[in-house]
Amino acid sequence: MVVQAEGLLWEQADGEDKLTPTRDVLVSPAVFTLPASGSQLVRVALRRAADAERQLSYRLILTEVPGQPDP
Repeated sequence: MVVQAEGLLWEQADGEDKLTPTRDVLVSPAVFTLPASGSQLVRVALRRAADAERQLSYRLILTEVPGQPDP
């Protein structure tokens, strides 16, 4: 299967999760093929300096990319 990895800024407002696209987090590889019974190492890095005044939270979302339909 083909998988897409994306790092999102995570916040909660009024008990609801809010996910916002961000460039703060670098995910590598962003798209990869995962073989059956296989594994994949995914590296995640913060692209900004840590903020001493507030804590930020992020979520790593892995999404299966649909394959090409059979003819």
